[in-house]
Amino acid sequence: MAGSLRNLVRSVMPDGMRRRLREASNIRPGTVFRWLTAELRDFPDFVCIGAGKSGTTALCRYLIEHPCVLPAWRKEVGYFSLRYHKGPRWYRSQFPLRATKRRIARRHGGVCLTGEATPYYLSHPDAARRMHELLPDVKLFALLRNPVDRAISHYYHTLRVGSENLPIEEAIEAEKERLAGIEERLRKDPSYANSDHSRFSYVGRGLYVDQLKQWHKYYPREQLLVIKAEDFFADPRSVFHQVLEFLGLPPWEPEAFPPHNVGKYAERHEALRKRLAEVFEPHNRRLYEYLGVEWRWED
Repeated sequence: MAGSLRNLVRSVMPDGMRRRLREASNIRPGTVFRWLTAELRDFPDFVCIGAGKSGTTALCRYLIEHPCVLPAWRKEVGYFSLRYHKGPRWYRSQFPLRATKRRIARRHGGVCLTGEATPYYLSHPDAARRMHELLPDVKLFALLRNPVDRAISHYYHTLRVGSENLPIEEAIEAEKERLAGIEERLRKDPSYANSDHSRFSYVGRGLYVDQLKQWHKYYPREQLLVIKAEDFFADPRSVFHQVLEFLGLPPWEPEAFPPHNVGKYAERHEALRKRLAEVFEPHNRRLYEYLGVEWRWED
């Protein structure tokens, strides 16, 4: 009986729907509805592209509390880095229904945005090109933290989640060998994904100027807002309103600006900090010149 009913349903089902159901059969049950309704959803209006361990979680948490913002299904969608093989239909399925956006917009004066935050995008060697092919008009923003502090915070995060087993000095020393050849392959092979490039690039992810230049090959400067993370840590309210203005959202703010995803570690690593500061100093200087700022991370 069940087989006969199944055959009857299939006989009256449009070809396109049968194909989508076959595709959806390879997806976890909780995502089938989003997959089948992908055409009814919009791609993101904004993307936070980085940098990791620089306040992106907190800023995006505040942002999705805004009444005119709807979040993606997950914070770090990671499509243009680790999940590019899933295809644009999968990416679209991560965002709200267009009808929901229209309803929210009517309720709040004509605007409703959706977006995502994947801090690895900034340093991924091919994410900018991939994103521009699909989202040429998307608004982007990035928070950049003192790369010495970022590298050490990154290490302890990787240690906490169980992905690192080396002492910090050895892990940073091993970075070049661990990642040998990976970046070139990521750039050449769209189907290739390697989480080690994100996980173990303690120093590499702090070379911001080269990363921004790669993004500016595809997006004009006015389309990518660059924020000093220490300004956000010191005055989250002001930076939050700066982001609202950049995105064209009406003024609003949460009741409070609590910290999020803050890692704690006791070690100061003074000698390591000094060595890392020497490594980053010329790259920071190039960054200041490129952006026309004087952030004085060296102080």
